[in-house]
Amino acid sequence: MMNVEQADVRRVIFTGDFFRPSQYRETPTQHFNIGWLADLVGQQVSIAAGLPIERLFWGIDGRSEGQLNTHAIRAIYAGLGLNGISLDNWAKLQWMTEFTPSVRGYFDFLFKDALVIGFELPDIIKHYLSSAGIPYVDCLIHPIRFMDDIFLGFASNHAGIREALKGESLPDEAIGVGAGLTSAAAGRHFSFDCRGRTALVIGQVTSDRTQIKDGAFVGFADFADRLNLLLADFDDVLVKAHPFDPDNVGIRFIEGTNIKARRVHDNVYSLMSLAKMQDVITLSSSVGMEAAYFGCRTHFLLGEPVQLYREEREAMKAADYVGVYDAFLTPDFWRSLLRPLKNVSVTPLSGFKVFPKPNRLRISLQSFWGFDVIDGGQRAA
Repeated sequence: MMNVEQADVRRVIFTGDFFRPSQYRETPTQHFNIGWLADLVGQQVSIAAGLPIERLFWGIDGRSEGQLNTHAIRAIYAGLGLNGISLDNWAKLQWMTEFTPSVRGYFDFLFKDALVIGFELPDIIKHYLSSAGIPYVDCLIHPIRFMDDIFLGFASNHAGIREALKGESLPDEAIGVGAGLTSAAAGRHFSFDCRGRTALVIGQVTSDRTQIKDGAFVGFADFADRLNLLLADFDDVLVKAHPFDPDNVGIRFIEGTNIKARRVHDNVYSLMSLAKMQDVITLSSSVGMEAAYFGCRTHFLLGEPVQLYREEREAMKAADYVGVYDAFLTPDFWRSLLRPLKNVSVTPLSGFKVFPKPNRLRISLQSFWGFDVIDGGQRAA
């Protein structure tokens, strides 16, 4: 394994999970997210170090942007022993830990001399980059989504970058205060007929990456025995389906069992603010990580969707994500991250800060995760 700290960085590549196809067609899904991230912070990265910036993703056929077309993605799938592009094969790919020699050689060509800035990089790409001595900064939407705005989580395989990230971490007490403010707004005019000790079951989109185990998608039916044990003693079991996948097989499974569950469509933050709401059960939803801040106990049937850095740990690991509220919108943030890279010269600190603006990223992504109901909107998602 090559030393990431000694990498000779000469360019920046924005990329992500370019393997992921649409549900029913051989078409890309992540080019929008990769392009969004590059547009969001590309200027800041350029100002910080002046390195050439490229984008690498599976693009729409017939266009050169993105550098990868469907033929190339098919070849990568085949090179990994997968028979065609599909969501099921994508799930298998998510569980792999290394590339075959032929695919690895192709990626050596793609990523040589680069710092990789990713949006939800697959583990197989992160493993490859680390083994090839290529530094990366991976970004994702942080699982805590009830603050004045959503924000990003950052992880890196470079020790110097991780040390810089630790200094930008959003304090946990700020999240606690945010939960209190959200609970006050969510519960002020909300009433609900709880029938005693209450549990909330959170559904997800069936093809979510966090619902993959051993290379295949799993659902509530795979945890039937544990579900029955967890929910047996509750007086009331509420089922909150994901608004983008409200009638998937997992939700129908719960409603078809002996568990006395009832479907609810109320705002999830309002539900978690109820005094009788004690437990949240989910496969791997980020709502389970939010629930603790509302005084609820979470039972993850599959596992937490992301590994967050905790300050009490002795060292931050490459798999740990640090929550950064809005500092990443400034060139100074990227100056601090890029400074530890070998042979990279960063420009002087400027002290510039972006003016605070509630919902900046929510509006940018047109994704509100139920917060628009709390913050003056009308949709109950």
